[in-house]
Amino acid sequence: MSERILEVAETLLMRQGIRSTTLDQVVERLGISKKTLYDYFPSKEALIEAVLDRFLSRIEQQINELHAAHAADPLLAIIATANFAYHTLSSFNPLLFQEMPRLAPTLQDKLFARIRTLIQKNLHANLHAGIQQGLFRKDLDLDFIPVWMFYVLTQVILNPDFAQAVGRSIPEVYAESALLFLYSFTTESGRQHLAEHQNLIRQTYGRSRPI
Repeated sequence: MSERILEVAETLLMRQGIRSTTLDQVVERLGISKKTLYDYFPSKEALIEAVLDRFLSRIEQQINELHAAHAADPLLAIIATANFAYHTLSSFNPLLFQEMPRLAPTLQDKLFARIRTLIQKNLHANLHAGIQQGLFRKDLDLDFIPVWMFYVLTQVILNPDFAQAVGRSIPEVYAESALLFLYSFTTESGRQHLAEHQNLIRQTYGRSRPI
């Protein structure tokens, strides 16, 4: 029953945001009583936290699978992971991010901490492997870059106000930011390799011309 509750709650949260999603909606769609719901989740905040934890656990598993699938090519691993992360996070209703600081600041802190840790772990490993293969510059600060990328992702790429300010769609902001990031970190050998894969990033908004 807990999985069914989480599935329904996740669908509602992604579609409506926090304020508009109510426990009454959840129990109505499941055909259960509030008492049954409270047996599993004692409050709305506890339910939302469980939904986000389940969602992030799913992301972590899929990113680990991507990392393993492209272990021999750290540049392609970064591209595949970045595309997956973008498409996954962009499926969130922007209202959810806008409401969290006001309605669930503690949950936002936990969510962002998990995302930040995941980025640090995977990006650090792939950048280190890429340096060993001569794809990335040796002078990169591997501790600073993941933190910086997390900030760019959450405060710039997924921020509709930024996209509007620069007159671009969010997919275009993502793709061009990712390419700027990768081209600035690669060696000449890495840039040649990146040229072979850049359309995998730009396909998010249908643009294929080279930089």
